[in-house]
Amino acid sequence: MRYARLLLLPLFLGLTIASASAQNVIYQSLANAAWERQGGPWTPVAEPESEFGQVLRLNFLGIPVPELLSAPRWLEAGTYTARMRFKKRTSAAGAVPITLRAILSPISSTTAVTQVAQQAIGGWTLSEPVTFTLNSMRAVRFRVEMVSGGQDYDFDSFVLDRVTGGPVVDMLDLAAGSQVHPQFYTVEDSDASHFGDKLVLTAPNQFTLSWLQVFSPSMTLPAGDYYATVRLRKTVDTVGITPLTISARTSGAYLNSVTMPTSAQPVGTWVDSPPVAFTLTQPTSVFFQVHETSQLNWHYEFLTVTVYQDVPSYEVFGAGCNGVALSGTLPRIGQPFTLTVTGAPANAPVVFGLGYSQFEYANLVLPFDLYPLGALGCVIFAAPQVTLVALASPGGIAQSGFAIPNDSSFLGWSFLNQAFLPDPTANLLGLSVSNAGIGRVGN
Repeated sequence: MRYARLLLLPLFLGLTIASASAQNVIYQSLANAAWERQGGPWTPVAEPESEFGQVLRLNFLGIPVPELLSAPRWLEAGTYTARMRFKKRTSAAGAVPITLRAILSPISSTTAVTQVAQQAIGGWTLSEPVTFTLNSMRAVRFRVEMVSGGQDYDFDSFVLDRVTGGPVVDMLDLAAGSQVHPQFYTVEDSDASHFGDKLVLTAPNQFTLSWLQVFSPSMTLPAGDYYATVRLRKTVDTVGITPLTISARTSGAYLNSVTMPTSAQPVGTWVDSPPVAFTLTQPTSVFFQVHETSQLNWHYEFLTVTVYQDVPSYEVFGAGCNGVALSGTLPRIGQPFTLTVTGAPANAPVVFGLGYSQFEYANLVLPFDLYPLGALGCVIFAAPQVTLVALASPGGIAQSGFAIPNDSSFLGWSFLNQAFLPDPTANLLGLSVSNAGIGRVGN
């Protein structure tokens, strides 16, 4: 068997910075091309109050009834909540109940309806959340429905959070019950948070007389291995960006701390802190602390602390074409990770793709069906930001992989894989593809 292995530390680090958070599975503009527009008319318009810079406007009464339908999203087992942010722009005239539907299968769906009385006329509304549970990995679609056309609506964003299941143990709302020193903060609404709010901290002067410290509410966890991340955003400008320290604590001790460097704090973007790992030998009440020591003019917003079980996982989804199948080992800190493809042509090249998005790649909305290009049954599920190449054995088996750094900052890093096989005999496109896999790094 011919075997290719490559140490991808620089690329691994690059993908880690760009990857989405595990609890915030999707945070997306409803004006994105991934949402299919039905009925209408729908018009993208600029909107400075949107984090995405534009919204999708609907000003219509009649038939056909307008709808928005997302592309399929492959989701791991767990419990999820989905919401959207929208606004009835002027008067209550033309206001209609709006339904957000999670389509779990052709015969199964879950809905939540935001009634007219719940809509803030002239202001932004967070829809009623739709909650659903998956027992295994499954493709799910989301649909925004109206009983009739609605006048003067702006649709802004969609957010999907995994609340429990998989590695997620629990989430803490930093805008509810946190202690903040000094007390220069407000609590504001936020469509980016599972809880619908955010903690906004702004120092009033160029220099403060105290370090910034945020103490989360406490939670009790059973014995086990865990790690936690804080979701936050540096706002305004680069003034006051300093390293942050995130600590897991009990009432009497520090369990562990990590540093979030300034390079990991892009201005205006929600990011997750490096994971702080800790071990409990018995049921223990823990809380989390964020602090900085510069006494500079800081501007930060905080959403949540998410606690995860420290366990590696690798799961495949979708289907390959022409008999090509992909599998992977469990990704562990400090150990090699191996991908295997079977069903390849003898001695043929196999391209292994590594990426972090199953939603879009270049100008393509994923999943992208290659049938119109002449590859029946072949679908691109995962964006191949990085590629490795190996040759298949005479028996049609190819392997490749990379070494995962022995660095706890990679805990919880999630990545996607799919294999691509140039094969002139396969179809008119001359390409076969495998199923896809999603891995999560653990100890």
